[in-house]
Amino acid sequence: MELPRNIKCIIFDLDGTLANFPIDYESMRKELRTLFDDKDQKFKPLIDSINNLSFDSKTPNILKRALSVVDKYELNSLDGVKLNKEIMDIYSGTELTKIILTRNSSRLVNSFLEKFDLVKPQMILSRDDVVELKPSIEHIQPVFKKFKFDREEYLLIGDSVHDKLIAQSSKINYIEYGS
Repeated sequence: MELPRNIKCIIFDLDGTLANFPIDYESMRKELRTLFDDKDQKFKPLIDSINNLSFDSKTPNILKRALSVVDKYELNSLDGVKLNKEIMDIYSGTELTKIILTRNSSRLVNSFLEKFDLVKPQMILSRDDVVELKPSIEHIQPVFKKFKFDREEYLLIGDSVHDKLIAQSSKINYIEYGS
């Protein structure tokens, strides 16, 4: 994979880009349907569906419990995770500023980095760090506030429509990685 020459910061997506996590989404969704007592809820897209549900005063901790279910399934997938060699070579071999931008949890990112003894990037932005996730530009704004590079000096490597849309709306370079 050839990177643009003027890049100073590479933003990596996690699941599907740096690695493929065998998350058991069907079992996760089944457990969430039970938690919410809603057998018709599809939970697709997963996190957006959870965030868009309405909660009443009888269930003040249900959002926290739902995200705890998601965390459990994400962390369980670490046992079978498969690294994407081409992207991992870029991640491990670059001296450029590195960011991980993901809709996954911080716990998953940190556990992944620890499992494979990887150097922490200069910034991690997970679903735990912002209110609006990619493709919302809010998810990437902390990167631009901390690192003052010109937009053409950023590169996002991702695999999803969320990655592509946030790169487009942020006016940064984008390389799609097909996992």
